[in-house]
Amino acid sequence: SHSDDAACYEEALFAEAVLRIIGEHNVSTPLFLLYAPHLLHTPLQVPAAHLARVDTLLAERGGAPFDSANRRAYAAMALFLDDTVRDITNALRRRRMWERTLFVFSSDNGGPVYEPGAANNHPLRGGKFSDFEGGVRTAAFVSGGFLPHASRGKTSDTVISIADWFATFCQIAGVDPFDGAAAAANEQLGRLELPLLPPVDSVAQWCFILNGSNARPALHLSPTAVLRYPYKLVTGLQYSGEHWQGHVYPNCSGFSEGRTPAAVSFFRALGVPVRFFASSDEEQRASYTADCSAGCLFDVAVDPTEQHDLAHQAELAPLMRELLSELSVLNATIFDPDRGSMDVAYCNAALERGVYGPFVDVAGWFTPAAEPGLYRRAVNAVLRWAISRVDSAMSRCAALYQAVLPMAGAAISKKFDACVGGERRGGPGIDPTKESSIVRYGINVDHALALAGFVTAVLWQALVVIGAVIGAACVCCIGCHGRRRRTITSPYLAVISPRFWLPYDSISPRRNARAGSEGPAAPILLPSLARSDRCGARNRAVTEPREKVGGGVRRCEKV
Repeated sequence: SHSDDAACYEEALFAEAVLRIIGEHNVSTPLFLLYAPHLLHTPLQVPAAHLARVDTLLAERGGAPFDSANRRAYAAMALFLDDTVRDITNALRRRRMWERTLFVFSSDNGGPVYEPGAANNHPLRGGKFSDFEGGVRTAAFVSGGFLPHASRGKTSDTVISIADWFATFCQIAGVDPFDGAAAAANEQLGRLELPLLPPVDSVAQWCFILNGSNARPALHLSPTAVLRYPYKLVTGLQYSGEHWQGHVYPNCSGFSEGRTPAAVSFFRALGVPVRFFASSDEEQRASYTADCSAGCLFDVAVDPTEQHDLAHQAELAPLMRELLSELSVLNATIFDPDRGSMDVAYCNAALERGVYGPFVDVAGWFTPAAEPGLYRRAVNAVLRWAISRVDSAMSRCAALYQAVLPMAGAAISKKFDACVGGERRGGPGIDPTKESSIVRYGINVDHALALAGFVTAVLWQALVVIGAVIGAACVCCIGCHGRRRRTITSPYLAVISPRFWLPYDSISPRRNARAGSEGPAAPILLPSLARSDRCGARNRAVTEPREKVGGGVRRCEKV
């Protein structure tokens, strides 16, 4: 929900830190400051005061009130970012640093046009997670006293990757962008026959920004797209690719009538992707997916909204073949080594050291953790048990979710946004001061499904343990008191053994990973409880005095 206290807002804390750094900086020395705000991103949350301010500003300028709760929250978040940028530039001016500052504002991707993303890339096509201009062409500008007067107030058509800022800053500072640490690491990686780190993929763009020329003959946008300006090749299935937004988006009518792409392709239950629709065709229709499997070609200089696919024009067939070949060559250079897979051993290792992080071949990396006390060891034991139970039941739970979600997907997606100010349309209104996105309704599907799976696993295991205790008591009663010798085969005896945690604690995550296991070793039956023919020996052992209780001697009767 939206808090009334801006001090609780993380962006306010970030802004405060930036202003403190500027205020305490020695102005006689250079300063490089990177501020990466989390604003304009889900979850859509902002101090309530900014919601009220954006309503006031809209009314003062004669605009119609917001009818989408998410768009209203998104606008208030943009207002908060505007205020933060204003405060930063004012702080630089007060310290007389602005005239020597190069101020760069850049985004990492286009806005998410699905609900509850609430962005608007009008008039561009598509949005985040697509290779169309709405997904890859972002807002950026440079300012500050360092920018030459002749370049101020101008628009540049230079093709720049966000990765180019590294080499550009190095060029301005007179620093070699060569990555010596990566080169040194490659020596060891080569000896271990591991993938080598590639050279820095960054182009110094400062001179090209000033003169408006293009430094990149081809820009590798993604494994499915390449830009050789002005032509862009797009391939594969493109999420939200069939979606062009209007001036006012998202809006109540589009959302209520199902004309807004739903964020149903990104949900996971217990780490496993789940679909909200019974078929991929239905999901593609709901997400406005564009099919460029055969390749789509656009001239983004004359057609920036990508309305006209040129792929079928005969005179451009040679260019299509060139771009397809170039994309294949570029894809072969992608650095994408095996980064491992999700493993419950990661959680177990984190419990041991108290922090999440690498756990394979990292000797000496972490500060040695203090020896946990009895309470912490008990808590860790319970957590290990719960994690292992959920891990073992994950595939079954995910299958259940996948069977149920298509039935509830439409109802859940209606909670991604809400129409506000319904009284203007004669319908029921909701409180516009409250967040009406998925967060307001308390429906975080990923977390809800994970919690449901955890609770289900815990309840199931509780039933198993109760059954095991009863069964073990009956078996011991029959096997020992009845002097019957039989092999106990129930695996549930491992559950009630006081040494149940030994198999987990004694197996090193590092050794487990080197062995290629997909997870920690399964619990095993412990020798002390594996066979009932030890009952006689155990009875004989406990017939001797063990301890005094209440002044007497506690004994076990012989049978």
